[in-house]
Formats: sequence, C-alpha cells, structure tokens
Amino acid sequence: MQTQQVDLAKTMDMANKAGPLPKQDAIKTENLSIPSFMQKKGFGGVAPLVASVKDQLTNQMKKERTLMVAVTLSMPNEMLIDYAKQAKEAGAVLVLRGLPTGDTLPLTEARIAKLNRGVNATWNIDPTLFRKFKIDKVPSTILVDDYAARKMELSCAPDVSYLRVDGEVSIRQALAIMSHDKSDLGHVAQKRLDQIETQIETQSEAGGAR
Repeated sequence: MQTQQVDLAKTMDMANKAGPLPKQDAIKTENLSIPSFMQKKGFGGVAPLVASVKDQLTNQMKKERTLMVAVTLSMPNEMLIDYAKQAKEAGAVLVLRGLPTGDTLPLTEARIAKLNRGVNATWNIDPTLFRKFKIDKVPSTILVDDYAARKMELSCAPDVSYLRVDGEVSIRQALAIMSHDKSDLGHVAQKRLDQIETQIETQSEAGGAR
C-alpha cells in the first residue's frame, strides 16, 4: 500500500476555515435564564460541556467517514428509505456517484429530502469515492479505517485500505461479513457491529419499559 506524509497542521487550518462564524446580530442573548445545574456549587463552567459536545460531534463525523453505503437514486424508493434508516442507526453515510441523468442539483436535493423525511440520515455526492473503491455496482457497503478516512479529505490522498461488500444486504450483515476478515479492519467491523447491536437492544428495552 502506498504511503504519503500528510500536513496535519494545514488540514486542521482548512477545517477551521470551513465553517464561518455567525454574525453578531444573529446571536440572541436577551431573556436568557441560568439553568439550575449551573448555579450549583462545584459547577466547573461551560467549557467542559462544550468540549463534551465537540467530542460527540467529532466521533459522529468519524463514524460517518469510516462507514459508507454507495447507492443510486434509480434504486426503489423503499430500498433507499430502508438504507437511510440503517445508515442513521449505524452512523454511516449514503453516497451517490453524481446527479441522475437530466436532474439538476436542486431537484436531486429535493428527492433526497423526500426519502430522508423523518430519518435524517447523512447523504453525500462524491464520484471520487466510487473510483477510489472501484465501485461498479450498488448497493455497496464500504468500511475504511479512521486514519484512511482522514487522508481521503485531501485531494492528493493515496490508495487506502478498506473492506467492501457488494449486493443488497443490510449494513449489519455487511459488517458481519467483514468481521471475518483477519485484518485490523475486520476487528473494526466487529466492534461497529457490536455497537449497533447494543444500541438496538437498549432502544428495545427502553421502548418495552414505557
């Protein structure tokens, strides 16, 4: 496998510049009340809370970068909706190769929004991923290690290690198949599968307790 040194400082700087700060007049401060937990003795300030939320968001982004499902809008709507639900559950992202023939970007976005209604899964359009992972049929589930996922953010990223399962199988089934691989990614697949199973069991128990 090819290797290439990555300028992490430059990458972090690009990430910091990607999201502009809100305008000052867009920040509402009037009529704010202080939550009771912030008034208690020993409260350490908001910084730890901000850091905790930031860590959660970072972990979610990491999951979505490392587990992807390649799909196309020509697939049946029922199948796409089912994959959207699975992707939301598994912390994965659904990836399209490009715009359907004859569609504009707004029309494609509208179609995705309709499929995603009440699900809120993450979708992306990225033809480079189809080339990088040699995807010639959909659906296809791809697992990439976290370091490789970070390298993919760079346009000059080299080839990366990944596991791929083609065909109409659930994300959980794809991870189960990947878990038999003897590489480190096989262990990652098993860990991701265990996390999903635990999450489903927890939600099921919570629903039964109501």
